[in-house]
Amino acid sequence: MTIGYDPARMGKQRRKIETGSSFRGSARRGDPPLRQIQGPSRWQANPRRARQAGAGWINVSGESPRPDNGHFGDAKKIFERMPERDSVSWNLMITSFAQKGWVREAREVFDQTPDHDTVTWNAMIAAYAQNGYSQQAINLFRLMQIEGVAADRITFTTAIEACAGCLAWASLGRIIHAEVASSGVLLDRKVHNSLINLYGKAGQAIEAASVFHSMAGRDVISWTALMMSFSQHGHLSQASSVFDRMPQHDNLAWNALIIDFARIGDLSSAMRLYNLLPEESPVSSTTMIAAFAQNGHLQGARDVFHALADPDVVAWNAIIAAAVQHSSFREALELFRAMVASGASPNRITFISSLHACAREAVLDAGKAIHEEISIRGLAADATLAAMLINVYGRCGHVATARKLFDDLPELCVLLWNTMLAAYAHAGHSAAALELFQDMNLAGFHADPVSFTVLLSACSHAGELRDALRCFATMVGDHGIVPERDHFGCVVDLMGRTGQLEKAEDLVANMPFEPDFVSLTSLVGACRVHRDPRRGRRISELALASSPKRSSAYALLSSLFAQDHEVDESKSLLLVEETIDHSFFEYKQVLIAN
Repeated sequence: MTIGYDPARMGKQRRKIETGSSFRGSARRGDPPLRQIQGPSRWQANPRRARQAGAGWINVSGESPRPDNGHFGDAKKIFERMPERDSVSWNLMITSFAQKGWVREAREVFDQTPDHDTVTWNAMIAAYAQNGYSQQAINLFRLMQIEGVAADRITFTTAIEACAGCLAWASLGRIIHAEVASSGVLLDRKVHNSLINLYGKAGQAIEAASVFHSMAGRDVISWTALMMSFSQHGHLSQASSVFDRMPQHDNLAWNALIIDFARIGDLSSAMRLYNLLPEESPVSSTTMIAAFAQNGHLQGARDVFHALADPDVVAWNAIIAAAVQHSSFREALELFRAMVASGASPNRITFISSLHACAREAVLDAGKAIHEEISIRGLAADATLAAMLINVYGRCGHVATARKLFDDLPELCVLLWNTMLAAYAHAGHSAAALELFQDMNLAGFHADPVSFTVLLSACSHAGELRDALRCFATMVGDHGIVPERDHFGCVVDLMGRTGQLEKAEDLVANMPFEPDFVSLTSLVGACRVHRDPRRGRRISELALASSPKRSSAYALLSSLFAQDHEVDESKSLLLVEETIDHSFFEYKQVLIAN
C-alpha cells in the first residue's frame, strides 16, 4: 500500500523528528546502522504498514529522473525514521542518490544495507556506470560474482555498458559476453544493443556486426549502434551503407553521421545529410557551424546559423566562437548583443568567447557590460570568467581595475595569478609583475611554465635583462621547471633588444632544440637595429632554412645587405625580388584558402 502526500500532515510529522544522518560521512560496511528515531510512534506500532508507507513515499519522493523533484529531503527523513527497512526501501534510496549524482552517498547506503540481493547489486553497479565511474562499476560487478550472487539480464547489461565507458576494459566485455552466453540468461534486445555499442567503441566492427546479425529483432537503437561502430572509427562508406539501409532514423543516427563527416572535413557530405534532416536539429546545426568554422569557412557557418528559425544558446555560442576563431572580434560582439536582444540567456561559454573578443579589440565598454551580466548571474567568482575579465581590463589599460578585481576574489588559483601577471606585463609594469610573483610564492602557489613565460615577457618589454636572467635561473633552480622554447625566445629577444648580440647568438646555438622562426627573425631585427649585418646574415640563413616560404626573412635580409656596403647592389636587388616573389606566393595561398 502506498500512502498519498498530505503536506500538512507530513509537515507536522517532520517537525517531530530529528534530521538524522546526512549520509555524507564515511560509513562503510560494518559501521553502526543509520540512526533511528527513539520512542514509540504510530508507524512503529505497525511495522508492516511502516515499511509499505515508507517505501511508497520514497518512491514518489526520491525516485525521479529529474535532478530533484522537490521531495528528496522528505524521502531521506522518512527512510531514516522507518523502524524496519526492507530491501525495497534500501534499493530505492541507492537509486535516488544515484539519480542525483550523489554516488558516494549511494555507496554508503549500499554498504549499510543488511542483505544484498541481485537488485541491490544492480542498483549500485548502475549508480557507478551511469555517473561515469566505469571502473568502479566493473570492480563491483566482479565482487558480486566473487560473493556468489547470481547475475541477471540487468546486471550483465549494466556491466557491458560500463566496459563500453572504459575502453581499457573492452577485453573484459568480451569475457562478460561469453559469460552471458553460458549463463542461460535470455539475451534480449537491450543486451545485444549494449554488446554492439561495446564492440563498436572498441573498434571491433566485425564483432559488432556479428552480434547485430544474430539478433532476432532489431530496433533503431541496434541499427544506430552498428552504424556508429563504423563511423566513429572513420569507416564512413560502411556507415553510410548502414544508414541507407536503416528502416527508420532517429536523431542520434542523423547527428552521429553528420558529426563524423564534419570531423574529417568532408563538409559536402555533412551538408548533404544536414539538408535532408526531416526536422531542425540543434545538435546538427551546431555541429555544422563549428565544422565550417574549423575548416576556414566562416561564411558557411554564418549561412547555417542565419537559416535557423530559433537558435538556442548552444547555436549562439557556436557562431560567436566561430567569429572569434576567425578574428572577427567586432562581429562576435555584435552577435553577443543580438543574442541578448533576442531573449536568449548567455551562459558561461558565451561570456568566455565574448570576453576574448573584448580583450583582442580592447573594447572596454563591451567588457564592462559583460562584467555586469556576469555579476547579475552570480558567476563573478568563476575562476575562468574572472581571469577573462582581468585580461580585458589589463589589455584596455585599466590595470588598477584589474588588480581590484583580482584582490576582491574570494579564492585564487594559478590561472588568476598568471592573468594578473600578464596584465602587468602588457602594461609594461615589470616591477609590479615581479612583486606580484613574489606574493604568489609567499601565498603558497606553485608557478608553472606559463608564469615564467609571462614574467620573462614583462622583463623583455621593459628591457630588464638582469631580472630576466634571474627569473630564468630561478625557474630551473628553485622551481624545477625545464625551460621551453618560449622561455628561450623571451631571453633571446631581450638580449637582442639590449645589444647583447653575441650572447644571444650563443644562446640560440646552444638551445636544446631548434630555434623557431620568431626568435631568429627577432634576433635578425636586433642585428639590423644595432648595425651588425654580418651576424644578422648568419642568423637570417637559419631563419630561411627553418621557413623558406616566409617573405619576412627575405625582407630582413635585404635590409641587412643594404646596410652592409661590402655587398654589391645587384645582390641586394636580387633579395628584394625574392621577397616580392615569396610575398606573392603567400598572397596566392590566402586566395586559395578562401
